[in-house]
Amino acid sequence: MVAGSSTENTAAQGGNFATRVVASHELTLLSTAATSIQTGLAQEKPAAVNPATFPDDLAAQCGSFVTLEKEGRLRGCIGTIQAYRPLIVDVSENAYGAAFRDPRFQPVEQQELEVLSLSISVLSPMQPLSFGSEAELLDQLVPHETGLLIHDQGHRAVFLPQVWESLPEKTQFLGKLRIKARLPETHWSASFEAWQFQVAKTKSVKIAETTSDNGNGPGHSL
Repeated sequence: MVAGSSTENTAAQGGNFATRVVASHELTLLSTAATSIQTGLAQEKPAAVNPATFPDDLAAQCGSFVTLEKEGRLRGCIGTIQAYRPLIVDVSENAYGAAFRDPRFQPVEQQELEVLSLSISVLSPMQPLSFGSEAELLDQLVPHETGLLIHDQGHRAVFLPQVWESLPEKTQFLGKLRIKARLPETHWSASFEAWQFQVAKTKSVKIAETTSDNGNGPGHSL
């Protein structure tokens, strides 16, 4: 079947947008995320950012995920699947969410900053997939490249492409995603929908080593 159409912002269309924005503005994205977490600790709210003071690519509507790790283990991850606000705002809000609102973890504490690392995934627009069977869906997945959003019977879940590192087999990847969506691992129905996307990922950096950047320059050392 064909998944329903997704909302795509014209400014962020084109397969190279996510790659371009990370290549050009990686340091600004990372420092904005780190600043929002530090602001959250001090003020219990994300850092306020004004998109008008940032380059056009960062002011374009685009989805993102912010991932926190502590000594190599996941410590929080919050993101936006459908673009609806400026990327730089999305990153600031999601960084705060990953640190303080991920229901799987306790809120980040001040003493953790020295060992916490963060990375950001910038999403390409969602592309609906057309298929008539599970086999046809699996044929369209590219390990280590395809991010996948599924929806059926009121349940939905998403895996970033990074998940292929721990689930390298297509059937396993889809099965665990269904479990995440609170569906049976082998669930299938005529109403099953799926969308694919790609991401461009920043490097992983220690939060304590980041410095603020107003978005108008090349960025500070991290």
